[in-house]
Amino acid sequence: MKIENTVINQNDNAEFLGAVYLGTDAFGNKNRRLQYRDLALRLVDKYLPAYRKSRLEECHLMEAHIVETIDDAYQAYKQHGTNWYIGLCISELATFLEAPRLQFYNDSILPTFMQGYPVPAPK
Repeated sequence: MKIENTVINQNDNAEFLGAVYLGTDAFGNKNRRLQYRDLALRLVDKYLPAYRKSRLEECHLMEAHIVETIDDAYQAYKQHGTNWYIGLCISELATFLEAPRLQFYNDSILPTFMQGYPVPAPK
């Protein structure tokens, strides 16, 4: 799969891309994460406040964190089916992106295995 430059990552660099998408981890070859890159960039574009989008390094960190979190949630889904950890990942992403929680939980661009979780009650 070809990795293309995006609006957010116009200055993609090999070190960043290699760390996130190349090599292996506990679940095998990390290039499986490429399927979540477009989703991560769409979430950043949709929810991340403008003042944080203007910092390229922060956008790289956002992309990497979102991709890794979605991948971790998918691995948990594959191993255990629907479970509390996936809801925790959704909550973490909403907080990380400063997204309105109700809107984020009900967003149709989330992968199907992350949809249908109840919004946690505020404390």
